[in-house]
Amino acid sequence: DIIVSAGRGVVDEFEDIKNFAKSINAEVCASRGLVDTGAAPYEMQVGLTGKNVSPKVYIAVGISGAVHHTVAIENADVVIAVNPDKNARIFEYSDYGIVAKAEVLKNI
Repeated sequence: DIIVSAGRGVVDEFEDIKNFAKSINAEVCASRGLVDTGAAPYEMQVGLTGKNVSPKVYIAVGISGAVHHTVAIENADVVIAVNPDKNARIFEYSDYGIVAKAEVLKNI
């Protein structure tokens, strides 16, 4: 029902993001950028070269919003983006956006 997906922008916070996901009973996924760093296995990858997903809620953390990622999440019911860059492309595809660093999730 809920996926928390991390991008290259939060490679250093990936463990915290996995803990957040666990706290809300969500599955953890990753963008190609994060997988390319070696921080997450390919099996977690969402995108054209990964898997398509259709959860009720998709939380994108530190994901820029490249087209090869957003096409794989277009069947999500609700997309929530967390990114410190207010101009990140992911906000064009999200239903809700939070302009903040990933550490904001520690307060939820």
